[in-house]
Amino acid sequence: MRDLHRVFVYGTLRRGCRNHSLLREARFLGTARTEEPYALYADELPYVIRKERVSPIHGELYAVDGKTLEALDRLEGHPFLYRRESVAVLAGERHPFKAWVYFYPERRGTLIASGDYGDDVTRVRYRVGNVGDLLKHSWLIEILTFLKKQKKRGSPFRYADTFSGFADYPIIQGLADRITKHLRRSSLFRIQKEALSQGRYEGSVSIARKILGPSARLAIFDRNPQARASFRGSGVGTLKIKSGYDVLKQRKPYDLIFLDPYDDFLNEQKEVFRRIRRKAEHSSILLFFPFRHPAHQKGALRIVDLFGLRYTHGFVGRGDPRIDGRYRFAAFFFPARHIDGKIFRRLACSLDGITERIRGLAANDARGVSTTLAGNDLSAEGKDDP
Repeated sequence: MRDLHRVFVYGTLRRGCRNHSLLREARFLGTARTEEPYALYADELPYVIRKERVSPIHGELYAVDGKTLEALDRLEGHPFLYRRESVAVLAGERHPFKAWVYFYPERRGTLIASGDYGDDVTRVRYRVGNVGDLLKHSWLIEILTFLKKQKKRGSPFRYADTFSGFADYPIIQGLADRITKHLRRSSLFRIQKEALSQGRYEGSVSIARKILGPSARLAIFDRNPQARASFRGSGVGTLKIKSGYDVLKQRKPYDLIFLDPYDDFLNEQKEVFRRIRRKAEHSSILLFFPFRHPAHQKGALRIVDLFGLRYTHGFVGRGDPRIDGRYRFAAFFFPARHIDGKIFRRLACSLDGITERIRGLAANDARGVSTTLAGNDLSAEGKDDP
C-alpha cells in the first residue's frame, strides 16, 4: 500500500451517510471492527473514546491517498477536535491491520453499547422550521427585499438557488406554533402565515417567488430529482450544472445566489470562498451552513478575511436539541461590488438585529418550547439530516 493509508471509519463517512462522498476516490477494503474494545457515544455525531472499554467499534476499512487523508483530517478537525491514531482493526478472517481511527477526547451524547453507529436510534434529525431555518430564511427575506429596491425598473431580478430543496415541507405543530408565538411581527411570519395554517413551511425558492413576484427569473439546482420535480410547472428554471457550487463558475451575473449546503461545505470552503471572491465582482451571494464546533466557524472567518472579502456575518448556537438538532448555524452575505458601502452597512445592521432575535429565541425559549411540544408528534422527520 505504497503512498496509501488505511483508514477505519465508523460514522458519517460510512456508505450511505452524508460525508461518504469524501471517500469517492478511496478503495473499499471491506467491513471491519476494531480489535480492541472502545466506547462509542453519539448525539448528532458519533464519538469514539479510546480510554473506555465497552465493545469493538464496527465500521468500514478504506485505502486512501494523501489528499483524501488531508480532507478527512479537515472534516474531523484533527488534531484539535478528533485525533487520528493508529490502532489494529479486523476485516473478515484476515489478520489485524493497522489503520487510522479518529478518536474524540471526552464523552458526548448517549453510549451505544453495540459499538455500531448504525444501531443509534437517538440521533436528532433535521426538522423543518428549526432555528437554522429561521435564521437563513429571515436573512433571505431581508436581503431579497433590499436588493429588489436597488434594481432598476424594467430589469428582471435574477435569482439562483443551487441547494434548493423542495417548494415546501410539512412542519410539526409545535414548531409552527413557535414561529407564530415568537415571530408574529416578523417578515418571516407574514411570508409563512398561510402555509403554517395548513401545516406546511415554504422553502427558500417559494419565499423568493413571493418577494420578487412573477417577473423575476428564478433558477434552481438540487441533487435530489424529487426536489427539482416539486417546482415543475411553476416557471422556475433548472440550472445545467453538476454541483451546487458550479454556479460560482458561470459568467452570468445574478442579483442573488443562495448557497445552502450541508456541513460538508467545510471540506471545500477555501475553494468556495475563492470562487465567491471572483463572483462577487458582479453578483451578491448569501451563504448559509451548519457547523458543529466554534472552531469551524472561526476557520471560515479566517479564510474570508484572508481573501479580503466584503461581508456581513451572523450565527446562532444550539436551540432545543430535540427539535433544533445539535448543530450551530452561520450565515454570510457577500454584496456585489457595485453595491454602495453606506447602503450595505444599513442592511448589515438590519441583519444583525434579525440574528439577535433568533439567538434570543434559541437561548431563552428552548425550555418553554419543549413543554409546548410535549403533546406533539416528535417522530415526524424533515427531508434529510443537516
